[in-house]
Amino acid sequence: GVDAGDLIAMGLVNQDSGHIFYGFSQANEMVGGRPVSHLWSYGNGTPTYGFEDTYAVGDADFNDSVFSLIFSNPPV
Repeated sequence: GVDAGDLIAMGLVNQDSGHIFYGFSQANEMVGGRPVSHLWSYGNGTPTYGFEDTYAVGDADFNDSVFSLIFSNPPV
């Protein structure tokens, strides 16, 4: 269940390394004393996001998994 105050976040599993990277930096590894963000918002007018799937952000291209979320009302 989900309780008040719980954080719900997207996550990506790297099947090769077994690492799990989350959509909020505080849940990820630290690099240079700072938490690393693995989720990028493309900010192009639609809710489009990209994940980086390598520990310490690897090549930082954020195109390892790209997706959009579109919310709408269900058909009547």
